Amino acid sequence: MSFQLIKSIIISYSGKVLLSLVVYFLGRFAINKIIDLLNKAFDQKKVDLSLHRFLVSIIKVALHVLLIVSIASMLGAEMTAFIAIIGSAGLAVGLALQGSLSNFCWWNSYSGSETL
Repeated sequence: MSFQLIKSIIISYSGKVLLSLVVYFLGRFAINKIIDLLNKAFDQKKVDLSLHRFLVSIIKVALHVLLIVSIASMLGAEMTAFIAIIGSAGLAVGLALQGSLSNFCWWNSYSGSETL
């Protein structure tokens, strides 16, 4: 490869890379603000601590995944592979947490009702 070719490639992709870095840092800032708002809302509503942490962590991971996918699409990556990976990971996590979530939902439904 000649130096001229490498220079032209760097110049053509530098704008996309800089824009994606700006979007990444702005996205991280927005995600942190959203998480802070969720924490305040859950504290005001006095949501159970385990449910609070569970929901905040799921929302935080989902927002980070969306941010990374959007940045990858800005850089020109093919989205079908990302969507397939996210779908299979979601299925795997759902199957892994199936028992835990059913126990948690049962406890949550009976915690506010009559004594057992």
